[in-house]
Amino acid sequence: MLSYRNRKLAVVEAKSADKEALEGVAQAKLYTDKLKLTYTYATNGKEIYAIDMGSGKEGSVSTYPTPDELWNGTFAT
Repeated sequence: MLSYRNRKLAVVEAKSADKEALEGVAQAKLYTDKLKLTYTYATNGKEIYAIDMGSGKEGSVSTYPTPDELWNGTFAT
């Protein structure tokens, strides 16, 4: 769970390094849906796969967003 300012902003589903990061995508989406969050990530410690549940955009990223980036994306409206 990625939290900032006492608010839950995103879920990170971590798999072991011998698995593909994508193996955690379904589980990450399930957790995010249950928690009514917008952002989720699946990782194996080497790769990060980002999912924006609001826009449907997903794909590999090189780094996690900063807390402020997550905050602004969550509470932009």
